[in-house]
Amino acid sequence: MIIINNIGAKKDYSWIKKYVPGDICIEGNIDYNSIHDSKSFISRPNLESLERTKNIKSFNAYQIKSLFADIDFNNIDKNSTFYKENKTDIELNKDINGSYTTISTIAFGKKDLKKELEIKDDISPVIISKEFADMIQVKEGDFIYLKMYQEDRNEFTISEHFQVIKIMDEFPVYTKFHSTTEVIVDYDDLQNLYNTIGYDRIDIWLEDNTNLTSINNIKNLEFNSSVSIKTYNDTVKYFQERYIKKILFQIFVIGIFLFIAMANSFTSIFNNIVNRKEEFTLLNIIGISKGEIKRVVLLEGILYGVITSLAVIIIQVIIIIILGMKERSIYVIYTLLFVDLLIISTNILFSNISMNYIVRNQ
Repeated sequence: MIIINNIGAKKDYSWIKKYVPGDICIEGNIDYNSIHDSKSFISRPNLESLERTKNIKSFNAYQIKSLFADIDFNNIDKNSTFYKENKTDIELNKDINGSYTTISTIAFGKKDLKKELEIKDDISPVIISKEFADMIQVKEGDFIYLKMYQEDRNEFTISEHFQVIKIMDEFPVYTKFHSTTEVIVDYDDLQNLYNTIGYDRIDIWLEDNTNLTSINNIKNLEFNSSVSIKTYNDTVKYFQERYIKKILFQIFVIGIFLFIAMANSFTSIFNNIVNRKEEFTLLNIIGISKGEIKRVVLLEGILYGVITSLAVIIIQVIIIIILGMKERSIYVIYTLLFVDLLIISTNILFSNISMNYIVRNQ
């Protein structure tokens, strides 16, 4: 079933763009369990080296930290998908009066965000997803509170209001960490909260992503040892090779089981027909032709194949329900049809071969 599903599926690696949105992603090995750690992985000299590197069209540099959003609980849309998916955390983090709740966020402090959005220095901009905006019922121009948690003092430090400058349908940056939401703020605003100099991630777009020399020059820059450098093309190639290896392994394993099953099926059908040799002879004596006997045997083979295929289908459907593979239903249908055809055809072939052997030797 897995083979047919993989062959029938359109393999699209565009999902990798969620994690490597540009041509190259440079990212520190961030411990997301202690994301408010003050250290950063990419220094300002690293950034200056990139700015001097040829073939770079543009790049986004981020510092990644943990923040918390203070939300008026009464304004939350309780019917939104976001609220339903995160209801437990949202309800758990309500204050004593139940009027406000705290929602954890991953904040991407983007370099030169104010400059990019042409925002005045006295405004602290924030970009949020449409899903989050719909849940807390805010629009562009509204303000939200963002605050940090100080572990050493075991308390929250309230920052100034952040103004929602932009609401995006799809968030442009993804991490390995699942939080209730993610926001983009200006690097300087985030630095004021954490007092940390440096960056945790850089996404790079190249003028020519096939220029291996410039790619190697970027890889050879002196980054922190815990920094990983991934190119989009190499990442796609890695998953393609892994996919091919997976398919070849599946074909090998299932081929072995298929050979054993077909050998067993042939032996069973052949022995069954050989053991009925006297029965066929008797039927021939009373006037039933060899052709009619052959048709009966072939019909038995078809019936045996149908019963076997139904048993296989029932087992597969149970497995599909257990694994929750509803989104692949179209490929499952293809698989079941293939299995039916294979089993029935095999039984007809084996019945025909066995019957011809008996007819020739009567």
